[in-house]
Amino acid sequence: NTLGKMAAGIDDTPVTSVLSVALGSKIPIIIAPAMHEAMYENRFIQSNVEKLRRLVAFVEPSMEEGKAKVAEPQQVLQAAIAVLSHGPLAGKRVLVTAGSTVENIDPIRVVTNTSSGKMGIAIAQEAERMGATVTLVYAHGSEPVNGRALRVNTSEEMRRAVVSQLSSVKYDIAIMAAAVADFMPAKKSEKKIDTRAGKLELSLVATKKIIDEVKKKSKDTFLVAFKADYNVPDSVLVERAYKKLQDCDADIVVANDLGRKGSKAGSDRNEVFIIDKKRKIIHLPLESKVAIAMKLLELVAASANNKGGRE
Repeated sequence: NTLGKMAAGIDDTPVTSVLSVALGSKIPIIIAPAMHEAMYENRFIQSNVEKLRRLVAFVEPSMEEGKAKVAEPQQVLQAAIAVLSHGPLAGKRVLVTAGSTVENIDPIRVVTNTSSGKMGIAIAQEAERMGATVTLVYAHGSEPVNGRALRVNTSEEMRRAVVSQLSSVKYDIAIMAAAVADFMPAKKSEKKIDTRAGKLELSLVATKKIIDEVKKKSKDTFLVAFKADYNVPDSVLVERAYKKLQDCDADIVVANDLGRKGSKAGSDRNEVFIIDKKRKIIHLPLESKVAIAMKLLELVAASANNKGGRE
């Protein structure tokens, strides 16, 4: 009700009076909403949120047990610090990829993966909250809450979007959180394949590694890679992630295991290991993806600023 009144400029309660004066006086406002999930997903409420998002800072609720629960106090505090101090990423341009790409078998069927895009979306939102100018290249999965993204479908479309951005804009940081399909059909059928034959043999070829092109296009960009694995020991997870860091010349890599309890694809929580070029390892135990995004970005901001200072 308060969100609706604020978005419509209605001033008939003590709360809306304070908000109306603050908006008119350009005083920073932070909103941390809480309600039932179905109510929060109501398109009229989301329309009000979108309208207000251009004027105020939102601390997104955590979706649990069918409810949009109010953000943790630490997240609200971080948002307040970012608003008042312009945030640790103020003045930085950040490129984020998120979601899963699809590769067509025919006009209807695709090869893809189960990534929800929630981690990448959380990173993009937290980066904005920390003062960065963010470009989100988004494929498939959960919709970005703010709806602002360069939308793509296939890995090639994502590759072109990323290369185009890096060629035309100087990005300080690139965070490649998208789950790009590793394989694509060698040949796509232009017509829907008839299933009555009862059998389909599909030849797959590897897709291009988008992350390998980042440093080639923008060598000074601070690059964050992601490496997902399934049901492996910590040592194997870290070793494989570090190998990816070396292969793509990333500055840090974030490793997660989708086989672990609470960290499956589509979950609102994650457990990650962050590894840098010196093999320094930081373990972030299972917690919300928003909290993981916040801690990751704090580390990225500190590392990127230190790197810039040395150069």
